[in-house]
Amino acid sequence: MDEIVVGEGPSFERELPKAGSCAARIWRVFSVGVQPGFNGGEPKPAIVIYFVLPYKYQSGPFKGKRMLEHVKYVAGMGKFETIASKRTYLRLALEAVLNRPLTKEECTGMKLRSALEGQSCMVQIVHKNGYANVNGIMSMPDGMPPINPEPEADPPEGYIPEYITKLLAQALPQESAPEESEKPTGESTRAIEEEIGRLSNVLGPFSVASSKAGLQTIHDMVKSGGITVEQGIAKVKSMLMTLEDEVAKKGTF
Repeated sequence: MDEIVVGEGPSFERELPKAGSCAARIWRVFSVGVQPGFNGGEPKPAIVIYFVLPYKYQSGPFKGKRMLEHVKYVAGMGKFETIASKRTYLRLALEAVLNRPLTKEECTGMKLRSALEGQSCMVQIVHKNGYANVNGIMSMPDGMPPINPEPEADPPEGYIPEYITKLLAQALPQESAPEESEKPTGESTRAIEEEIGRLSNVLGPFSVASSKAGLQTIHDMVKSGGITVEQGIAKVKSMLMTLEDEVAKKGTF
């Protein structure tokens, strides 16, 4: 039998934004439904805030486009607290961006997309294990120029990051799932396939691959009996709502 020799393999260098503080602009706020808890913890609704950075990709399919970074938060303000140490991470982030405390009314019914998208701020970028992460959010210093929209460099209209697609695919149903699910037949999964086909008609060129990958994950979960057909359709429709919301924003860049 021939011997197997394993070499170092091809090198791979991920393009990262510079570590340190930099100006940023909030690009999109995504609602990703109820997410599984960490290490078996309690599932909680989540949102993801995406920031446009001043750095651009130098190669690859996104060459010339501005880099994006994101932070995921539990979607809740919690009990209205005047003590900063007792406030939720989301509330602290919002107050940092807006450079003021939130009112009690805002904590109980704030429209996050209207309040945040397009806002300028500062973010602290750290590098860890080959990735870049946002480690802190601060208000924009007076006199510092903002990152204005640049159509040729900003994410294209209708673009859904692959990370968002994955989160939507793994989102838990709002209602309690039955203990046992019937494995659907080819006839019963046709409804999901029709939704997948309809979704493909609203995808932009930068969203097709990542969105279809998420849809395929949902499809596989239904076929394996991991979730019911109804739960699968609900997940697909949740993705549809997010994508169609992005398509409706045409002309905002």
